[in-house]
Amino acid sequence: MQLRVKSGTLCPYIVWKTDQLVHLPANVSLATGCLLEPVAVVKMAYDKLQVNDADRICIFGGDFNGLILLQLIKRYTQAVVVVVENKTENKLLAQKFGADQIIDPLTDNLATELLKRSDFIGFNKTVLTTSKYPALISVAINTTARGGLFLTTVYFDRQQSIAVNSIKFFAMNLTIMSSFLYTKKVLHQTATLLAQLDLNSLIRREFSFSAALNAYKVEQEQLYPRIGIRVNDPDQLT
Repeated sequence: MQLRVKSGTLCPYIVWKTDQLVHLPANVSLATGCLLEPVAVVKMAYDKLQVNDADRICIFGGDFNGLILLQLIKRYTQAVVVVVENKTENKLLAQKFGADQIIDPLTDNLATELLKRSDFIGFNKTVLTTSKYPALISVAINTTARGGLFLTTVYFDRQQSIAVNSIKFFAMNLTIMSSFLYTKKVLHQTATLLAQLDLNSLIRREFSFSAALNAYKVEQEQLYPRIGIRVNDPDQLT
């Protein structure tokens, strides 16, 4: 083959090692397939949580990661899930995906509502999926019940410190862990899982390729779980 090497991936042909590729099932669209990597990240986090039917879980962030995690929990378990989210569209999606309760941190008294929704003993598993409010780290840890687990799927800049009350940490016997990546095995497992999740509802806006700069601007506003850019439909979308 006489191929000219170009930087980037916007080119007619891409040469890639076969063991680094994931075959999408026939019932998975390309738009859904684009979400393979972020869904795999959440699938890895779900596996780490080891959710069971008796769990009471609080997800801080009804964004893409939080909504995928909610779907996985409700698909495979009977666990009770409370979602903390303030965006209207995300709250509607959380309700659609089976959240048992939704707390709006901007209109509700967050600390009081978390206590009430956890029967005043805390959630045995708490998950932080949004990086917009670093203060939620402490809130989530303080809301975790004795012997419980706190997991974060996001990270912050180098200047952001995480402060944990040492007495509470040891006295409550808490487990703190993170989950940002995935294994090749999880990636292949996720490919077969895509068609079983409602991913189309998470792509709330679509843009043509010529409007890509506007798409990135909208994405930075964090109003939607995901936006899409269609490369082959330059005149159909705005």
